[in-house]
Amino acid sequence: MITCPKCGATAVNFVKLWPSALTETKDTEGKTQPLTGVFECRECKTKFRAKVHSKKKEKQQIVNVKNSVEKIRDLRDDLMQTLRILREKIQMLESEKRNLLEEVETLRKTAEARVTILEGEVNQMRQEVKALKELLSSNNTAPAQKS
Repeated sequence: MITCPKCGATAVNFVKLWPSALTETKDTEGKTQPLTGVFECRECKTKFRAKVHSKKKEKQQIVNVKNSVEKIRDLRDDLMQTLRILREKIQMLESEKRNLLEEVETLRKTAEARVTILEGEVNQMRQEVKALKELLSSNNTAPAQKS
């Protein structure tokens, strides 16, 4: 809290703030950078300079930064793990794709061979049908010639 040096009032308005030189602290925190400013008392309208220490804000900022760094590291680790898992899945899927393509090719060749065999059998049956028709037609005409 900043108080007016003339009347002792705590109700003051700041006019301007700027960072001061770094100062050593007795805590284990290290160095802090206080703010210096020009203030004006609301009651007696006196303008004066004063230093504002912001240890709490700095501590909170340091803690927030440390927490943010830890969160970022955790996120990075999670992303790296996810990336590894995705790469493994991609490799598995590519391997499975190769196997399926090979199986499809084998089945295609088997089907083509079967088609060739069936075409041969169909042609053979057509020839048999033609031969049977010729045989039947020659049998039908032969008794008619005898009578």
